[in-house]
Formats: sequence, structure tokens, C-alpha cells
Amino acid sequence: MMRKWKQRLWSLLLCGAMLVSLCAPAAAEEVVASGDFPVGGGAWEWVLDSDGRLTIYYVDDPSPRPMPDFGPQGSPWYNYGYQIKSVVFADPDSDYVLSIGANAFESCNSLTEITLPGSLATIGIGAFMNCNNLREITLPDSVTAIGDYAFFSCVSLTKITLPGSLTKIEFGAFSDCTSLTEITLPGSLTTIDGFAFEDCTGLTSITFTGDTPPTIYATTFDRCDSLTEIRVPAGAVDAYREVLMDAGLDLGGGSIELKVEYSITVTAAKGGTASASPDFAAEGDTITLTAKPASGYRFKEWQVVPGNVTIDSGSFEMPAEAVTVNAVFEEEDASQPPSHTHAWAEAWSRNSAHHWHECLAEGCTILSDSGKDGYDAHIPGDWIIDQEAAPSTPGSRHKECTVCGYTTQTEAIPATGDGSSSGGSSGGSSGGGSYTPPTYKPDVPQPSEGGTVSVTPSRPERGDTVTVKPKPDEGYEVDKITVTDQNGKRVELTANPDGTYTFQQPDGKVKIEVTYKPGRPVETPWNNPFSDVSEGDWYYEAVKFAQERGLMNGYSDGRFGADDTLSRAQLAQILFNKEGRPGADSLPDFSDVAGEAWYAGAVRWAAGQGIVGGYGNGTFGPDDPITREQLAVMLWRYSGSPAATNKELYFNDTDEISGFALEALRWAMENGILNGYDDGRLAPKGQATRAQAAQMLKNFIENQEADT
Repeated sequence: MMRKWKQRLWSLLLCGAMLVSLCAPAAAEEVVASGDFPVGGGAWEWVLDSDGRLTIYYVDDPSPRPMPDFGPQGSPWYNYGYQIKSVVFADPDSDYVLSIGANAFESCNSLTEITLPGSLATIGIGAFMNCNNLREITLPDSVTAIGDYAFFSCVSLTKITLPGSLTKIEFGAFSDCTSLTEITLPGSLTTIDGFAFEDCTGLTSITFTGDTPPTIYATTFDRCDSLTEIRVPAGAVDAYREVLMDAGLDLGGGSIELKVEYSITVTAAKGGTASASPDFAAEGDTITLTAKPASGYRFKEWQVVPGNVTIDSGSFEMPAEAVTVNAVFEEEDASQPPSHTHAWAEAWSRNSAHHWHECLAEGCTILSDSGKDGYDAHIPGDWIIDQEAAPSTPGSRHKECTVCGYTTQTEAIPATGDGSSSGGSSGGSSGGGSYTPPTYKPDVPQPSEGGTVSVTPSRPERGDTVTVKPKPDEGYEVDKITVTDQNGKRVELTANPDGTYTFQQPDGKVKIEVTYKPGRPVETPWNNPFSDVSEGDWYYEAVKFAQERGLMNGYSDGRFGADDTLSRAQLAQILFNKEGRPGADSLPDFSDVAGEAWYAGAVRWAAGQGIVGGYGNGTFGPDDPITREQLAVMLWRYSGSPAATNKELYFNDTDEISGFALEALRWAMENGILNGYDDGRLAPKGQATRAQAAQMLKNFIENQEADT
């Protein structure tokens, strides 16, 4: 019965499309693809039309429910991701959607617009991962959590509006959003997980609005190298300073300025509404006031209640205190025309001869462009060469208005024949001679140390293959190569076997940045100090790795003790050594860890970093043999508690896994850090031997180094 109902619904949709096609002057959108989910006859339907609009709706009982999770590359429209430009949750009632499923819109590279339901509570793991053209999104007021990697690598995202209901931003949620320049975090936030804004290299400003700082981790804003200011409420400066500095942000006279923000309150007793933008600002910021009279009223004036400010043309400079402004309206006199305050746009409007500023305020009576602000004729500047002429190839050049940037004239530069360059006198905007596409000389800053770089061709045109050739100095190797277009968006690079890198030249100029790092030293033969470790042993390379890195040593009798168990204190000490034995701010609260114990500093540091915990009865158990799952958990926490992509563990003893260790074991298996046994067991509660620990450490560290 339900399937017939769906068929009737599709028939109605198709009939509707036919009616639209008969009435509209342009052809109706065609259905490109459609289906239902979950697979096997689910109650969700989807349809993608030729305009790139993906429509999703629930056709059974429209009671609130979460969208299903799909997993990586698992959504039913994944193969059409390059065609999807917008997403709409359709009638009968979009308030039935409680969550965006995991990986729902992953790699929808053409997606620029989405309307989210007002009932939405969570954004799932990787929901918008790699949506490279998504530029702006507003989350509804119902959203409380943004999942792991939800907007990972949305490299064009410049603005996201977070609701006042949001309590948690989870692991890596906005990592690698390189075009995001500023973010305002609502006061409802309690936690911002590790790596949430990692590699947001364009992020310059963060605004916190809550009176109580959220929990922030040392990796939350990792490698946000452009960050210059953090804004916080006036009444909570000290609390924020402590939390932010504990998270490693450089506020102590360093590169990041902590700015204090004050509130702007706007009231209107009668006759209209009023607002301020922004409504929370630091000293020196410009505040713009907007008044909207009701029918039969006109705006009269602004009145400052408390606050030492002067309002000029609807704006004022924020002082170092809170401000309250009252909008006063008065009834209109029918014999007088309504008053109007111009709000001239900053951007220029223009035609082929003139430029001007439009009025953005409602009710402007100036209809002729000549009466608008800044109206004037274009003023052409000097010639700008787009491409130099060559003996056998013509060039091109143009002139721009020195005021508004409008291109007033273009012309070809004839091929010189004798090697000189000159312009043809075509005049006007049509030009003379044949047209040659413009070329773009890349911006290639030479690295500060470690080597140089060359790029060919030197002036590529759109679509050319550009080759980047790093030239590291002796003792150095390539660290990172990035290419960004004129809008700051990353350009895809291909690494070649010969050590060069290539990319396709986009429209406009690119910036190519190459950095170097010291190369790995030439490996020398290992002088094996252990009498019980031989080259034929399965753990030989792991023990060698751990000993050479200063992570593990042997016993005084010359043995390594490969089959001996590893204690909890020993693993804490290993990780402590790897970090260079840093200091800790406080003593551990464990009754069985004496201050003078050889491992006290390591346990103190590891507990402070959240890497280790006790048993709940106030003890740590330093001499207890560490289990395989405990070892995985400590490495996982040391890595920042990353989310695993694959949630399945295919072993015959998974029911023995402790709840606290499940995600850590998923991560360890997925990254090749831990392996099971030939008989199908994982043995999560089995005691880890020193040889196994050495192998896991080797796998873990090599995995880390490969990622960097």
C-alpha cells in the first residue's frame, strides 16, 4: 500500500513539472536521478533535477527522526555530488529532520546553498566534508552539536553562523577551512574538541560571547597561524585568559591580542523597531544603527541612555563600556513627505561611462543614477599589460578607471616581428588585431631557508600545466608545497616521480609557497645493546626503533626483556620521554604515586594531559601490567582522541572490549598500530609485552610522521 502511495506521489510531482513546463517560458527542470533510502525500501525519498537541486523528504509518518548515517562515500547521491548545487528538505513538513546523517553530503563539490530544517539538533560526522564550493551556511537555532569533521576541508567556507543553542563543536569539525577568516562562538558552547579549527590558516579573529569559557584543548586552534585577535566579554576576561593560555594560545604579549567586548542594547518604545550591528563590540569598532518605522511613523532621532558616544549618520565608535541607545519614532504628518536617511553602499555600481554608490535604505526617492552618491565619469588610468607581445605572438593590454576599477578600454598589442613591444591604436573597448588569452605570472616567494624553487612556464595561461621544481639545499627536504588561487582557495597539486609537482593553471594569478625542513640523517648500523634481541626476532626492528629514539631501554644485565610485561608507569614514562620530559603544573591525585618515585613526573604530566587516568578509587596502579586496550587508549588520547572512520571490529572476542576503549581500539586497528592474533582474537584485556609495546610505538610514531 505504501509503495503505491509513493508511486502516486511521484506521478503528482511529474504532472506538476509538466504543468510548470506548459506555463513557464523556459523548459522545466528534468529529473537527473532519484531513489529512496535506507537501501531496501526506506521511507526517505530524494530527487536531483537538472538545475542541480537535491530535494529530500520523508514520505511516511513525518514524526521527528534523525537522517540515517551513510558512512564514507555511502550516500545514495554520492556519485552525483559534482552536480548537486543546492539541497532542500521538502514538504510536507521539514521539521521531521533531527540530524544530518554522517557523510550525507560528503564531496558535493558544486554545493553552494543548503536550507536546513528548523528541527535540526545535530550535524553528523563528515556531513559536509570536502564540500569545496560551500561558501556560507547558517545553522538553525535548534542545533546543539556539530559532529567530528562535519565541515572538514570546506576550503571556500567564508562565513558560518552558529546558533545560541550550540553546546559542542566536536573533533576536527572545521579543520582545514582555509578561507574562514572570523568566527563568533555562542555563549551556549561548553566544549570545543581537539583540532576543531586545525589548519584554518586564514582565521584572523575569534569572538567568544559566553560569560563562562568553554573547554578548549591544546590542539583546538592548532596551526591557525594568521590568528591575531580573540574577543571576549568584558566580565570574563581573566577566566578566558587562563583557559586560552592553558590551551597554548600566545596571549602573553605575543602575536594574539585579547580584546574586550562590550554590549550594545537598542530599544524602541513605540512606532518601529531598531537594531545595532554588531551588538557586541570592542573599543574602537564602528557600530551601525538601523531604525525601521512602522506604518504611519517616521524615525526622529537616536538617544544615548548610558554611554559616552556621539551618533553620526546612524553610526558611532564603540567606547570601552556598554552602550544603550533608544530609537525615537514620531507619527507622520500626512502633509509632509516621509523622511529618509541615505545608506550609501561601499561598493561601486557602474555602467560603461559612469560610476556611483547605490542607496541601500528602503524608500529612497532618488531614481536617476546621476543623483546618487559619487556619480561621475570613469577616469581611465595608464595601460596595464596583460600579456607582452613577442616577435610572432601578439599581446594584450587594458585600462581601468582609477576610481572604481571598471575596464574602460582593451586592445591587442601586435606581434613585434623584431622583438620590440608596442600597442596598436584601436581605441574603444573592441580593440584591434587577434586576441591572445591573458597570462598570469605566479607569486613565488623564495623560502627563507633550506633551498629554492623554480616554476615553468613563467607566465602560464588558463589550462596550462605548471611545473613546480623544489631545489632543497644539502641536508634539507621538502616540507610542504601549497598553491592557492587569487581567492585563497587551494589548487590541487600532483606529485611526480621525478620530485616535481604539477597543477593546472586556473583563471587568475596563483601563489606558490614551498617550505623545507631538515632531512633525515643517513641511517647508521645499529649497535645492538641487548643480549636477548637478534635480527631474526619478529620484534627486532621495533626494539631497535624504540631504543634509538630513547623511548625504551633494557635492564642492567643487558637484556631487553621482550616477553616481560610493561607496566602502566613505564608507558607513561615512554610518552613522557618522547615529549622531551616537559614540566607539569600540578601533582597527581593518586594515593599510590609518591612524589619521589622515578615515574612521578611522567604520571603527573600524563594525567595533566588527559592521557592517563586512575581506577576511580584514588589509585593509579603504576606497577600493574598494562593491557592491550589500555595501551591503545593511552596512545589514542596522546594523539588527541581522533575519530575512527571504520566503526567495525571483526574479531571473535569484541564483547570483551571495555566501553572506554572501544573508539581507541577502532582507531588503533584502522591505523595499523595494533593487530589481532591468527585465531581471530583481539585479546583486549591481554597483558601487553615489552616487545608488543615497542611494535605499537613504532607503528604509531611512523604513522604520525607519515601524516606530517
